[in-house]
Amino acid sequence: MLFGFLKQKRQEKADDQQHWRERWQSLVPEENRSVPVTVDGKTMTAYVQINHFVMMLQDGLLMQQGFFDVCAHFQRAGYHVIWLVRCTQDIAGGYLKLRKASGNECLWKW
Repeated sequence: MLFGFLKQKRQEKADDQQHWRERWQSLVPEENRSVPVTVDGKTMTAYVQINHFVMMLQDGLLMQQGFFDVCAHFQRAGYHVIWLVRCTQDIAGGYLKLRKASGNECLWKW
């Protein structure tokens, strides 16, 4: 019974991540969503591509190894890369900590 609960919570988390990405993608026309970009025979999908910008959406765990590979791929294709990162997992897991808050500005330590 307990394992069923854990499995359900994991699925809810995955659904939440997908819903978060879909909400951001819904802000742009359909032809600008999930755009494949091929460089040197390798294809990566930009969550959003408009003009010479691609936007990547990441839910948690900042600076994964693939981050730099993705940036390099899109830069080789001539795009500027914008990352939108939701850091709730990083904060909850203790990887990202608030050090100082002043008005609307926050200083974080990663």
